[in-house]
Amino acid sequence: MRYTGKLKYLLDSALRYWSPALCPFCQGQNLATIDRKYLFTVLKECKHCGLLHRHPYEKNSLHNQDYYENAYEQPGITTDLPDEATVEQLKQENFQSTVRSITWLLPIFQQIFGTQHYKENRLIDYGCSWGYMTYQFQQLGFTVQGYEISRSRAAFGIQQLGVDIETREDALQDGADVFFSSHVIEHHPSIRDMIAVAKNKLKDSGYFIAVCPNGSEALRLKNPLLFHRLWGEVHPNM
Repeated sequence: MRYTGKLKYLLDSALRYWSPALCPFCQGQNLATIDRKYLFTVLKECKHCGLLHRHPYEKNSLHNQDYYENAYEQPGITTDLPDEATVEQLKQENFQSTVRSITWLLPIFQQIFGTQHYKENRLIDYGCSWGYMTYQFQQLGFTVQGYEISRSRAAFGIQQLGVDIETREDALQDGADVFFSSHVIEHHPSIRDMIAVAKNKLKDSGYFIAVCPNGSEALRLKNPLLFHRLWGEVHPNM
């Protein structure tokens, strides 16, 4: 099944390889080739806005919905839904034993808000999977809404963690203090649309915080193999 998906991706890339190359963010045409995979997929750098992006680029929202509902797999708890006993253990320890613990983010929020108490603040956890970080933000005191493209993972989080996870962007409430995403923006077929959602849902004084892989020139020179692995079907953006 996994190889069938890879072959389908390669065939689709080959068929669309000669389509016009445009930056998916600013529509710029001044692009430089940075890297290449399997002959037909290329990492381009936009010389206008600086975005590193895959060509051919997937813009079909229905394809994106189907892929993240039925085909996307990530080792660990991102897509591997634990049994009920494991969920209870994770809740008791507040996910501290996992790589999805938000402990390392706490100094950032303390610097922004000047406090360790967030009961007056609202946060959107965009692309939250089944809500393991949503739950932790809620434990901090934030009023939290999660958003997740996969309906099955959203339903699991609602049932097992008791968190609020929406599967429609227009269901997210306005006036958030923080629009947060962890390893989402590199997956998104339209960064422009994602930022537009954030602007629409944030207060004027709100914060857009996105955690994402390092796509810098320094990393490419220091560890070209890792850089090469980071972009592709799952990560169209760097």
